[in-house]
Amino acid sequence: MRFAWAISAFLLGGFLDEVLALDFGLFWLRPIKIGTMLAMLFTLRYIWIPFSAPGASRWLLTFWGLYNFWWGISIFWNPGFGSFFNQANIFVRHLQEYLLTCGLAGALIQARGFNSIRPAFLLFPIIGHLDLFAALGDYVAGHRVLRSGVTESWEVYGLGMHGFHHERLNLAELLILGSAFLMGTRPRSIFLKIGRLPFLIVTPFILFLLDSYSGFLGYLLFILICGFRFMKWRGRIVLLIMAVIFAKFIPDLVVRFVPLAVQKENQARLESRLEGQNSTSWRYVATEFLIKATVRDPQLFGNGYLSTSTIMNDILGNDSSPHTIASIPYEQGLVGVAIFLGFALCWAFHAGRYVLREPADEMVAKPIYLCIVAMICCATMRILFYYQVRNVDFYTLTTAFLSVAYLGYRNPRGARTEAASRP
Repeated sequence: MRFAWAISAFLLGGFLDEVLALDFGLFWLRPIKIGTMLAMLFTLRYIWIPFSAPGASRWLLTFWGLYNFWWGISIFWNPGFGSFFNQANIFVRHLQEYLLTCGLAGALIQARGFNSIRPAFLLFPIIGHLDLFAALGDYVAGHRVLRSGVTESWEVYGLGMHGFHHERLNLAELLILGSAFLMGTRPRSIFLKIGRLPFLIVTPFILFLLDSYSGFLGYLLFILICGFRFMKWRGRIVLLIMAVIFAKFIPDLVVRFVPLAVQKENQARLESRLEGQNSTSWRYVATEFLIKATVRDPQLFGNGYLSTSTIMNDILGNDSSPHTIASIPYEQGLVGVAIFLGFALCWAFHAGRYVLREPADEMVAKPIYLCIVAMICCATMRILFYYQVRNVDFYTLTTAFLSVAYLGYRNPRGARTEAASRP
């Protein structure tokens, strides 16, 4: 029950964050901060359990702790970020998210499985449907319907759909997670069987037309895993036929549904890449600069949290981090790189094992299992193509689930160890 309340507060806080954020001058009242605090308080009593329970991944949680500590403390050697109050706020948030991860993992161990938390996972299809309706409202209106945070966003990408979010990738990820849950359900009612089809059918087309490459690639990776991991040959053939049909209709979809101005912008960008002129891309130039700066003058501790925003403003006149992996050595130094690599290796090991091992239905229901696989795919694309020092919600959730993934395995090693230790 505590886990259900915690994950609900955390997910709803992240979902509402970009719509209900209020600017009071000295600080923002952000739902994500309230949601994270409540979730942490709900599970605080369980934070030590994963470090003593057999089968839990102590290494993964340890590297995750070092990761958050180093990322958080590095804010204090970036003088350009703001006041000490703002710096302390960043450090505290990383600390909260680490404690929340341990608490969620401990709550799962206490519940002895994932199935008891299934009601909380219903939030994914519910939020996914709300996001879809809001995004369709953007498309029909021809502009942003909902404000994003405390700033207006009138950027036009893909279909111009954003829904409740400033970033298209946030919309894409929630559509993917909602689809993953619905794909794992086996409703008995004919009404529910038919009712879930529009969402499942529309999602891949919207993901493609959103022009969010990492979002679409995350969905594609998820579908490939499902196809080759769970489907029989008949299902794989159907999936292949659907992919061919989808590819055949792509040109017509772009012409019919994507605004002409966006088509021209995307075409010009594609041509510049094919002609080798992608050096005009701001992110490309920023990444190239960061790599050269790091090779020329490697730093042990780096230049501090989000220091790339300052240097990009000085060099390129754009006060924003490029959000690529090249930002890590520049901001976090060689120490940060070592911590990140250690965490990434542990995370990849447990993610691969979770995907490849056969789940036990009595331990983890199919909708929950597919949701976690979808989280792994989304987080992987975030890390590879859209790195951010600020933790995305799915980093925290995925790390918590993977640290106690043994609870969902058939004949889990931790369960055998625990049984063998009993008198």
